[in-house]
Amino acid sequence: MLADDATFRGPLGQRRYADVLTWFDLHTSEAPPCPTVNWSHVEHGKIKTIRATFDPRPLLAGDNQ
Repeated sequence: MLADDATFRGPLGQRRYADVLTWFDLHTSEAPPCPTVNWSHVEHGKIKTIRATFDPRPLLAGDNQ
């Protein structure tokens, strides 16, 4: 979805690569919505790597909250 020469500039830095970040709330039946970030690295127009990070503690605790 990004042009080959896409650039990003924000308050914490700049990038010249085809990387995409998405922020969302992960909804499960085990815990309240969990803020999550998903990082995708794109090469030759296709997603090659996906990494996600979030605090898993609410999910691990289940209904004990």
